[in-house]
Amino acid sequence: MQKNVTQFGKVVKFQPLLLEIWEDPIEVILHNSHYKHTGVTSTVSDLLPILEKSMVIASTGAKLSKQGKSIPLWKPLFISRKKPRIWHARRNNEMLLGIIFKFIFFCNIKLIFTTSKQKPYSLFSRFLISKMDKIIATSKSSQLFLSVPSEVISHGVDVEVFKPEKNKDSLRKDLNLPSDFLVGCFGRIRPLKGTDIFVDSAIQLLKKTKNCTFIIVGQATPQFKNFKERQVQKIRSAHLEEKILFFDEINNSEISKWYQSMDLFIAPGRYEGFGLTIIEAMAAGIPTVAFKNVGTYSEQILDNETGYLVSQISSKKLTEKLEDIIKNKRALKKMGQKARSHTQTNFNINIEAPALTRIYQDLLTK
Repeated sequence: MQKNVTQFGKVVKFQPLLLEIWEDPIEVILHNSHYKHTGVTSTVSDLLPILEKSMVIASTGAKLSKQGKSIPLWKPLFISRKKPRIWHARRNNEMLLGIIFKFIFFCNIKLIFTTSKQKPYSLFSRFLISKMDKIIATSKSSQLFLSVPSEVISHGVDVEVFKPEKNKDSLRKDLNLPSDFLVGCFGRIRPLKGTDIFVDSAIQLLKKTKNCTFIIVGQATPQFKNFKERQVQKIRSAHLEEKILFFDEINNSEISKWYQSMDLFIAPGRYEGFGLTIIEAMAAGIPTVAFKNVGTYSEQILDNETGYLVSQISSKKLTEKLEDIIKNKRALKKMGQKARSHTQTNFNINIEAPALTRIYQDLLTK
């Protein structure tokens, strides 16, 4: 809106910045406080283009890989109080900032918190959660740790990006990968993600069969560089440098090709909030293996149908399961097809996004 003001007897055009901000049509603000690319960041980034089709969405904080409209963190202070907006948080500090805007600066915002957490909340977290207008749990198991009403909306993946590849041999040549039976493990390299379990299991299995290659894709932050080096040293000591391969984190636009190249995908984590890599692999038609009592794996994997659940967190148990799988490789093709179908029906981003849109619209009309 442009205003005219009189200055020294002359009419001049004036368009104040705050007035322009005051009338912003934004309906939903997605706060991303983490400057490193994490699973949480990935889900926000992937959802943004879809949500933008039905609502006016803006992100704030750290830049997303799929960046739409972005606003600085201070801008909600100056958005009109005449109608409510949504502030969607996924971390404690994001909830806290939303609470400050709402209860200290009296911004007209509705607070939403999405959580994948699989363990009890601290007193501080419970306080923050108590101030939210809506809680979303990404799984039934994460919902169990909440003491307030919540709704389950599972994360989803783009099944048109993560999809099976018919010409796997050609793709492997493009990526300079061997023609062996390929077993993948993607994600941050750290003890919690079970990288050491994967390496130990690979070493044990390769004593019995040589037609497998194990692929580890991911980065080790400075805190876990020594941990990664210990895994590399174990591989060297076993003389398996050509059979257990490390690759740095792959660009998001290329990662689907790496899933498509695998024959089997393993998520060996000791703890997981929501296993996004599992559903990315299944969407690509790759059977998966994970530990039964970790995270949401027992909700994601249909045991002996779309993949396999291992009863104990143990490299020995994982190795035993892999031995059985390799003996029965023929079952993997049909299992991969079912994994793809299971993901399309239950873990599809085009199901997640409309569910979120419904919640946004309900809160904005209350």
